[in-house]
Amino acid sequence: MIDATHFPESMQEIVQVIGVESMLKLAAMYGGSTVGVPIASNLSEGHPVVRLLGAAKALSLAHIVGGSRLIVPTCRSVNCAIRDAEILEQREKGKTVRWLSRTHGVTERQVMHILRQQRSGA
Repeated sequence: MIDATHFPESMQEIVQVIGVESMLKLAAMYGGSTVGVPIASNLSEGHPVVRLLGAAKALSLAHIVGGSRLIVPTCRSVNCAIRDAEILEQREKGKTVRWLSRTHGVTERQVMHILRQQRSGA
């Protein structure tokens, strides 16, 4: 299960407040760059963070980092961990290595490597 500990230390408090799904949305949209987060009283429905996360999550984010520019990580390692867990789950449900490779955009060799790692708990 993916939780705040899978994210960079600098983001763990934010993940605990807004959740894994919202952090992954931020990373998908702004990963590798910065995003301005206004103070809570200046948040508007039209602000990009509000449109992306919803008013409640954006407000929670603003209470933590409002009034600053948030450096958003790419979260590649988190996305890979999610992908790897999905590959194992799908393989255990009978999907072929070839299907997994095509579905997840990795080579068949990489699928086999992921499966070995997942099964060994590495």
